[in-house]
Amino acid sequence: REFQDGQPERQILANISVTRKVRCDLGRVQQVASNLIGNALKHGAPESPVKVFALADNSDLVLNVWNAGEPIPPENLDRICEPFWRQSPAGNREGLGLGLYICSQIVRAHGGTLSVTSSREQGTSFTARLPLDADRSDEDAGQNRTR
Repeated sequence: REFQDGQPERQILANISVTRKVRCDLGRVQQVASNLIGNALKHGAPESPVKVFALADNSDLVLNVWNAGEPIPPENLDRICEPFWRQSPAGNREGLGLGLYICSQIVRAHGGTLSVTSSREQGTSFTARLPLDADRSDEDAGQNRTR
C-alpha cells in the first residue's frame, strides 16, 4: 500500500492468498517483499504493472514479484544477489547494492530459496519460497506468526 500511495501513477496488482498461519519473522519477510516491490518499480517499465503474488501452498510460503522492462542480462543472473554488486553503471548508482543480498539472506535464514528469471519476452520475476515447516506445533512456533 505504501508503494501505491507513493507512486499513484504506477499500477501494482496484488494477489495475496495466504489463508493459513505461517511461521516466520514477519518483519523480515515484509522487508523481502518491500525490497522486491521497490526494485520492480525502480527497474520495471513505467507503463507496465508490477505484479505481486503470495500464497501458502502445502509446503511453502511463496512470494513472487514480477515486472516488465529491460531484462537482467543472463550473465548477471548468478551475481544479482551478491553483496555490493550492482548492474547499473557507476554514474547511475543508488543505494549500496545490498538489497537483494539482504533478501537472499533473510530467505535463506528461513530455510528457503530466492530465485530470479528474466527475459524480454517473459519479464523479470523474483520468487521467494519459505518452507512452512508444518510439523511444528503451535507452542514451538513462537510469536513470529502471520497470516
